Amino acid sequence: MSSKMTRNNVPEESDSCAIVAFVKKDGLPTHGNVRRTLMALDAMEHRTGEINFESDGAGIQTDIPRKVWEKTLASRRMNASVANDPYFAVAHLMIDEPNPRRLSALIKQVLAILQKHGFEIIIHQKAKTMPEYLGPKARTTEPVFYQIACLPAQFRVSTDKQTFLATLEIERQFKQVHVASFSKNSVVYKVRGDTSALMRYFPELRHPDFQSAISLAHGRYSTNTDSIPQRAQMFSTLGHNGEINTIRRLEKEARQLGFQLVSGGSDSQNLDRVLESFMFAFDLSLMEAMEILFQPIWSEVEKLPPRFRDMYATFRRAWGMLAQGPAAVIARQGNEIVFSVDALGLRPLWFGETEKEYFASSEKGVVDLDTMQCDPKPLAPGEKMGFLLHRQTIDLNSEALVRPGFVEIFSYDKIQRRALHTFEKRIGSDISRKSLFFAQPEPSQERDVLPVPETPETILAASGWSKDDLKSLLAMAETGREVIGSTGYDGPLAGFSTRPVNLPEFFKEKVAVVTNPAIDRIREHQHFSTAVFLGGKPSLTGKEPPPHQIFLKLPLLLSTDSMDPSPVLSKVAAENAIFTLNHLKNLASKDLFVLDYSLVSDPSDSFLNQLEKLQAAALEAASEHPSSIIILNDREFLRAPNQH
Repeated sequence: MSSKMTRNNVPEESDSCAIVAFVKKDGLPTHGNVRRTLMALDAMEHRTGEINFESDGAGIQTDIPRKVWEKTLASRRMNASVANDPYFAVAHLMIDEPNPRRLSALIKQVLAILQKHGFEIIIHQKAKTMPEYLGPKARTTEPVFYQIACLPAQFRVSTDKQTFLATLEIERQFKQVHVASFSKNSVVYKVRGDTSALMRYFPELRHPDFQSAISLAHGRYSTNTDSIPQRAQMFSTLGHNGEINTIRRLEKEARQLGFQLVSGGSDSQNLDRVLESFMFAFDLSLMEAMEILFQPIWSEVEKLPPRFRDMYATFRRAWGMLAQGPAAVIARQGNEIVFSVDALGLRPLWFGETEKEYFASSEKGVVDLDTMQCDPKPLAPGEKMGFLLHRQTIDLNSEALVRPGFVEIFSYDKIQRRALHTFEKRIGSDISRKSLFFAQPEPSQERDVLPVPETPETILAASGWSKDDLKSLLAMAETGREVIGSTGYDGPLAGFSTRPVNLPEFFKEKVAVVTNPAIDRIREHQHFSTAVFLGGKPSLTGKEPPPHQIFLKLPLLLSTDSMDPSPVLSKVAAENAIFTLNHLKNLASKDLFVLDYSLVSDPSDSFLNQLEKLQAAALEAASEHPSSIIILNDREFLRAPNQH
């Protein structure tokens, strides 16, 4: 970590973003809430990236500034009270189109999409900005920041799902349009630059009429994507400090669930999109969606009562542990707010309160000590805190106060109980025990274990095993200890190797690791599970019966060169909570299809053509057979020539 002194005389950390959030206790919007959030973010400027005195990005998410919109509407002789309608929605667009004529045509098309989704356009305008406060690089990539205010066209009722679906269609049709926010609750302002540039570029942020009860802000340190204004945070729901180290897998699984990801989006950007998709596709609250996205580790789940274990097992079966940090997250949807730290706790998030507000921040020293009611506390690894803002209620006829505003606080155990209540209401209880198979000793297992026949060297070589691999394996079997060697692999990539290589070596995970501390063996054992599920995934809506799934403690299926059951492998499988291939066939015959590679292999054909035939055969098997597990049988292909 590099370090230098900033203008605030604070050591500069050059590997972390800055996140901060303030929530008013009485629920009343004020300009002070916005100002304090921006001041706290500015105090953490040393955490953000900077090239030639130009920062990677800064942004803030607030309530819709209704007083600002009141005056905007009044200045155009329109009904100013519309701004206080609970269904009054505002879209903030960042449009990469410098040509005025094409920009005008594009905006007309965007307005048509909103009308198609049931919105009546009240006003649309280019936001008031001051480009002279941008740095040289930011000026060259400055998008048009455009605002659209609207209401539901019929019955004056709309849902957050409507705005979300409209956002997705705008993205699909116009790659040059980034929807920074579109909501009846909140707006997002962001820019390529630091906090000072953010406040100067959007002058309305400094106006006393700009008021909010909930403000979340982010200062970006770009690690794995370019510093463009569209990738600055906040995003529409969350702000994120850290990296998502399962990017490719997260994207793949999200698309399988039908989620539309952001084209070319960063890890944080697509994490935000997945979170929104969970909420609006499955009708989940923010707290529930965050609990699915950032699940507790296995060792923590095992300590919970059976009903909670069933819930988390279903979450793991349907989604998996795919949003792995290190990550600290602040998120807001409507009047619901969540603060969260990943299971390893490698990105800090401090929680505290003042007389007026609850707050969370990357550093505890960004709030004046004189205003704090207690010492800030760091969230523990895997911990979440939830907040539900109940805004004040006023009688519209007498304008008398019916109920003052207040904030309901959810500790992590309360979040879990809330998630369990809605989970069982939506899906039911005992879902995992009813549809999940665990490995058990096979009925035909013999007590007298026979010696394992020696595996031919040709099969070992075809599977990518070398003599060194076997030596290491035998050494571990004899001593019970992992062989100590150098870190990493200095050999050629799989595609350039001159010897047979295991198929998994051709696939590399796309991650966003920057500088994370070493993890001790105890935490590594607790946090990283090799368990996998075979079979179709259960639905999170509860509308379809859950498919049968097979649970494997290790991602292994044991099989011999012979098709006959092996008592040796049966014993090993039972001891390690995994299956032999024969046991799997007997247990899940209706869900299993074995695809024989010899049926599509042809020595005279190219390897690529054989792979394409294999792919076509797998797709045909999946469509024609009620199968959720397909096994590729390459037994004949791997046999030595004298065994054919």
